[in-house]
Amino acid sequence: MPSYSGSNSTISTHSLDGQLGGDLELGNNPGISVQEALQSILHCPKNYVEKARLNAGWLDSSRSLMEQGIRAEDAVLLRVKFYYFYDLNPKFDRVRINQIYQQMRWSLMCGEYGCTDDEMLLLAALQVQVDEEMRRRKKSLGAEDKEMEDEREDEEGDEGGVEAALDSLQDALDRSSLSRRPSDITKVPQLQDLLSYYRPKKLGLKSYKKGYFVLRDLALSVYKNESKVNQETKFHQDLTKCEVSQTTNFARKEFLIKLLISDLNETKKELIIRLDSTEKYAKWLVAFRLATKGRTMADSGYEEDVESLKSVLNLQRMSTKQTRQSSSGYDSPKFDPESCLAPRILKKMSAQEAVNRISAIHSHVTRMSVREAQMEYIRAWQQLPETGNAYFVVKFQNQKKEELLAISPDHMARLDIHTGEPLRTWTYTAVENWSVNWDTCHVHLQVNGEKLALQCYTADCKVIHEFIGAYIFLMLRSSDKGGQELDEEYFQKLTGGRD
Repeated sequence: MPSYSGSNSTISTHSLDGQLGGDLELGNNPGISVQEALQSILHCPKNYVEKARLNAGWLDSSRSLMEQGIRAEDAVLLRVKFYYFYDLNPKFDRVRINQIYQQMRWSLMCGEYGCTDDEMLLLAALQVQVDEEMRRRKKSLGAEDKEMEDEREDEEGDEGGVEAALDSLQDALDRSSLSRRPSDITKVPQLQDLLSYYRPKKLGLKSYKKGYFVLRDLALSVYKNESKVNQETKFHQDLTKCEVSQTTNFARKEFLIKLLISDLNETKKELIIRLDSTEKYAKWLVAFRLATKGRTMADSGYEEDVESLKSVLNLQRMSTKQTRQSSSGYDSPKFDPESCLAPRILKKMSAQEAVNRISAIHSHVTRMSVREAQMEYIRAWQQLPETGNAYFVVKFQNQKKEELLAISPDHMARLDIHTGEPLRTWTYTAVENWSVNWDTCHVHLQVNGEKLALQCYTADCKVIHEFIGAYIFLMLRSSDKGGQELDEEYFQKLTGGRD
């Protein structure tokens, strides 16, 4: 869902899409170099406080631009504000997909979101494919033909709207029918396996133990072995009170899932789980992510998310190869690694090594169209740990120091302002009420019966209120409820903050 940022910058989004005028193509790639963008347009935050300041300029979506002092010739930055993309459809969302893709690409280039080297190399390979397909299309079509091709795509998109809507409706009906099967009612989905784990201690050595893990509903139980299941547990944990993160190392064939457990006293405990295959890793990680959001493996999107993660992991695995292994008939495109890798990544490897590793991945995605590569880029970006986090510097009531509030598509978290380490997390399903005290400029929350109040120092309190309301609204329009009309009145009611 797009929104406007009321930044005082003299540069608009159009600067990233070439010169203003009739040649502006929002469905295609920008005609600007990375060096120019990083030096004169984009702000590269150096810490979490600077990341929080990026959210200072959002305008109020419940009021018009003129009501907020925006006049003709003023520059505004059009950005996607809420990272919830379940209804993207390449058939008629050409401009929207490209807008999201471009925003994700530039956010990584300027360091707004972090990622590992392997993750960045995967995204770079997908970007190379997008760029190559755009160059090929531009070369094969003349200027007039290209314009006609764009018009044809738009017309097909309009005509395909009905077909796509019917497809979406059919998908929703299929998911509904699956969820109504008797087996889904009589048998609760669960994961169980013998896994390695360890619980870090301040003075303890890193020593993995074996345990039989059972994930059922929203809880994790660990037993000594399979024969002890449903008897004495080694420990039991409600996953809705956890934060989940992950680490992959294909060179060592190591896949780690980290559960950060917090309680009302804000004491933190960690559980590190090691898996030995991408198959197990994808199933357990997606299940943990759903559980921390208050959703089980019976969710209609579970299998789809697992397959999407496995696809991303298979491509990411290619980036560990130092030398490209050419597939039959593969001709590596010529590209500048500076155009697709963040500066901090380029400091770690030579230009030739970067080209080789990117090409190793690119050889597996050469058959993707522009939209397919962009959609794969979006899916890979969504797997990053900080995906979609909006940061705010806040002070909670009765607390002496400032902290960081992170609002993401599926939860909120209190973070250490210096390290970004989670202190507390809350899912939106646990939020019972939220409001704004306009006299004191405090945001009030009631979560699982606990009352919280906070003051924001880097943005208007209305911005926090709107983020929370919008994500709750979008959560109610989940993918298994496809084909819904957008209820703008209800959206304004949840995000307005003045009723």
